[in-house]
Amino acid sequence: MRTLKLQLAALVIALGLGGTAAAVPLVYTVLPTSSLTGDINGTLSVTVYSNVGTFNGSGAVSGALSSTPTGTITADWGSPGWDNSVTITDVSIDNPNPGSVTGNVGITIGILGLQNFDLAIDVDNISLGLDSPATTVPLPSEVNPGAGPWTAIFPSADLLLGATASGSASGLVDIDIAPFSFGSEDPISVPLAGSLSRLFSGPTEVGTGLIVPIPGIDLVVPPGAPVNQPAPGCELTIFGCVVNVTSVDLQITSLSFENVTGMIYAENLAAVIPTPEPTMALLTAAGMLGLLAIARRRRS
Repeated sequence: MRTLKLQLAALVIALGLGGTAAAVPLVYTVLPTSSLTGDINGTLSVTVYSNVGTFNGSGAVSGALSSTPTGTITADWGSPGWDNSVTITDVSIDNPNPGSVTGNVGITIGILGLQNFDLAIDVDNISLGLDSPATTVPLPSEVNPGAGPWTAIFPSADLLLGATASGSASGLVDIDIAPFSFGSEDPISVPLAGSLSRLFSGPTEVGTGLIVPIPGIDLVVPPGAPVNQPAPGCELTIFGCVVNVTSVDLQITSLSFENVTGMIYAENLAAVIPTPEPTMALLTAAGMLGLLAIARRRRS
């Protein structure tokens, strides 16, 4: 009987703690239906080095951001019953070939006069990350509110946005711009909201879904270092080489991503493991105590 009491007592304690399940981290895969759009604007400076001198010019570029992001979002639920807080602990979203900018730079080169360079810069990758966790309590907050969707409005989240790019310029000389990186030096604090829902295959729960809107981020990229590229060589020949361009410096003096908006759709197809809710655990514990009392009376 003593062994039975110890076993039942252990079961009571375990069930009593069942409603306070530990956080369950879920990794969500970003779906192809996600999208990011926005405008890209900037200015560039060009320095041409030649045998007849050094010449400078500048110009403007503009373009569009339109991409289908890929990546993951990690979220910690207070419990599988979704009756506690939600913490978004990591966002890692990459955008293959997300956009490009075009423009031209005018340079006056000695006896050649004004020369225009047509510029094209391809943004190869944009990485959107979360600098610090964001926590909220999903609404509605009642226990097991059904299939959802719930709404999670985070006070704010520190987002980081960075990218790599390369490009080319054509005109007096052809320039291949080496790959370069840019991004925000400081994270951008923005409100972050999300909607949560359970995913079903017929009557069976197969996972959870998450939607995170990107609410119009504006990012100003710091000026980059000059990129030096060798030039093809002689550009003007009159009874011999008159103008021989040796190399070209190209520098992005300003670049901004304006009103970057979008919707990130993600899902986790691992089934959520149910745990006893607090009320059920208390009822079960009370039943175990009743069994103990009956056993004691029978023994006496």
